[in-house]
Amino acid sequence: MTAPRLLHIMDYEPRGTRTMDHFILGLTRTMRARGWEVRYAFGANPPAEFARALADAGGNSVVIPFPFTKASAAELLRSLGDYRPDVTQTSFLSVFTPAVRWLKTSGFTRRLVVIDHSSGHPPRRTGVLRLAARLRGWWAGRVVDALVPVSEAIARRDIEQVFLPAQKVKVVHNGIRLASFANPIRPPRPLIRVVYAGQLIAEKGVLTLLKAHDRLRKTGVTNYELLVAGTGPQEAELKAFCQSGGHTDVQFLGHIDSVPELFGSADVVVVPSEWYEAFGLVVAEAMACGAACLVSDAGALPEVVADAGRVFRAGDEADLAVKLRELIGSPETCRTLGTAGRVRVEKLFTLDRMIEGHAATVARALTGENAHA
Repeated sequence: MTAPRLLHIMDYEPRGTRTMDHFILGLTRTMRARGWEVRYAFGANPPAEFARALADAGGNSVVIPFPFTKASAAELLRSLGDYRPDVTQTSFLSVFTPAVRWLKTSGFTRRLVVIDHSSGHPPRRTGVLRLAARLRGWWAGRVVDALVPVSEAIARRDIEQVFLPAQKVKVVHNGIRLASFANPIRPPRPLIRVVYAGQLIAEKGVLTLLKAHDRLRKTGVTNYELLVAGTGPQEAELKAFCQSGGHTDVQFLGHIDSVPELFGSADVVVVPSEWYEAFGLVVAEAMACGAACLVSDAGALPEVVADAGRVFRAGDEADLAVKLRELIGSPETCRTLGTAGRVRVEKLFTLDRMIEGHAATVARALTGENAHA
């Protein structure tokens, strides 16, 4: 009996150090241990060290051009030679991309599993446009064997607004490598440390955080410091806002190499996103480090923190200021939430749990368990 074959197509460039890189290696080991052959199609050659680790895990890879088009599919066929997968899994690709659906309709693969990492809301449609969206979702749903959103929030969006068939939607939460995120003891200090880490773009809501900071300073709340880590096109605007408001105390750290170290030093991590987040790995990382998390209600962020964090209305600096003031004023609450957050991550958002979820989805797809129309 020949071994079943898995191909994972990823619009992604491995570097060897990120969570997704650890996922790739872990999934490969798991599938190989269960008798599968495993190959990947990446957007670029991985570093030599990662390529060796992948080979040691029992997998290998080819490189194809992205965005994924008919030309990409042709290059995939050429690169794979006579390798034809029983199950093709995709990451960072849309189920509505014609070349993705071609993988199944052409007979290239027996089963197609699409992992949905996408953030954002589709535009609201009415009348004929809504009917067209329903038909589009119905057709995509007939082709795909399983759609795997990374959160319940994205599953609801895919079913209720994108009109994909609920019986083919199976959530597998993102996970992190716990060993990379220590939960240190935080010594008492005069200033509560509040941290933001991420891209400096409008969608991430950093300006809302700075406006909340302005409110707190104007009402005499001074027992905290604010650190902003990251780079992006909004950086100059954010610094100008602080300069004009006299907030020279805000520390812009730029790019940092050790996010776990930063989160391990934070009392509060704020994630003020203003677009519909698919998951929010940064939240799970901060929780794993024992920081109290204060997140907006955008997308899956409230789902990730649940009762182990605090939630404010996205884009509402007044609500953010109230919630932030509560945490700044209660180090005990910060410690309680930090402890609860670590427990929640250990229970729900580990890399091992993520790997097992995707491995199980692939196995079900092979047997046709997810393939009913």
